[in-house]
Amino acid sequence: MKLKDIVNEIVLHEPPNDASIIEFPMADKVSDFRHSIKDFTVKAKEQFENEVLSKIKGKDVTIVGSRGYKQPKKEYSFTVSAASIDWYYEKYFVVLKDEENQDHFVEDGTNIQVFGDTDKPMTAITQNKPQSNGSIHSIKQV
Repeated sequence: MKLKDIVNEIVLHEPPNDASIIEFPMADKVSDFRHSIKDFTVKAKEQFENEVLSKIKGKDVTIVGSRGYKQPKKEYSFTVSAASIDWYYEKYFVVLKDEENQDHFVEDGTNIQVFGDTDKPMTAITQNKPQSNGSIHSIKQV
């Protein structure tokens, strides 16, 4: 057999017309899977952030953390204006913002000390004074 005949047979070869052969849309299924993971992640992130904010927004807190990714860790006390869980390089970090909109990265495995009653959400930052009884609550970071 000549090379030309082999090439023509490979290029011009048509698969048999067999109804039992189907194509599975793998690319579509993988795309759907990735999309569902992304949707779940967004929903879980929103749920986590809402739960944390309902307990500590506008409250005075003390954390062990840093002012940025891989920065030195120390204790910070501030009033929480926002909270998020963000992906930085290799993992998720809980990031709290203070009243000056500066980021504070909460150290993994540490508690957040919350001053005041965490059962009553405080939505205005002007209501951020600790309770007169000096109660302190801790929220375990997940």
